[in-house]
Amino acid sequence: MAQSSRCKNESCSTLMQPERWQQIDNLFHLALAQDPNRRGTFLVQECAGDDTLRTEVEALLASHDQAQNFIESPASDLAQNYSPKTKPH
Repeated sequence: MAQSSRCKNESCSTLMQPERWQQIDNLFHLALAQDPNRRGTFLVQECAGDDTLRTEVEALLASHDQAQNFIESPASDLAQNYSPKTKPH
């Protein structure tokens, strides 16, 4: 089987097929609807031994949670932590 030109510089196994991305995206949204304490069990059941699928969805969930935590702190609050204590005369 010949590789396409886009596979010359990177492994073809790292390219995601649209169907696989749709599966990950759907499962991600279903997992978001679950109670956060139940997501792990939910993913184990839904992924049925597909560890790669579970890992991909878990990574998306972690990024989602991290992004939400970032937005919880207003920029003005963060800026206060980095402003000089004394002002120049």
